Amino acid sequence: MPQLRRALAEDLGRGDAWLPDGRIRALMARIEAQVDAELDAAFSGRRAARVEIETEDGQHYVWLQPDRNGDPELPLSDAELEDKLMELAAPVIGLDRAKTLLAGIWRLDDAPSVRVLD
Repeated sequence: MPQLRRALAEDLGRGDAWLPDGRIRALMARIEAQVDAELDAAFSGRRAARVEIETEDGQHYVWLQPDRNGDPELPLSDAELEDKLMELAAPVIGLDRAKTLLAGIWRLDDAPSVRVLD
């Protein structure tokens, strides 16, 4: 559910009225977040996360993500970097300017100055 990822990344202090899908609100109400002392002790050198899921029938799953996507240990691909730039820049500067900015960034190695990004 891509909407869940966005919902969790957004400022939840605004309340949940802005969430478009009632299933997401219902799922979020069942999520409990806790600090993992072991992972917290390794911060800021590592930015790990552990996810534990317990299903309604009692099954238990654990996933440890030792590094975040985009950290030096797990760098983003060029395509992921492009997607991230577009996701963050387009709402602020507009889609056309974001596309122009992205194209300019890819040409920086051959540019005489960073002013080509203006």
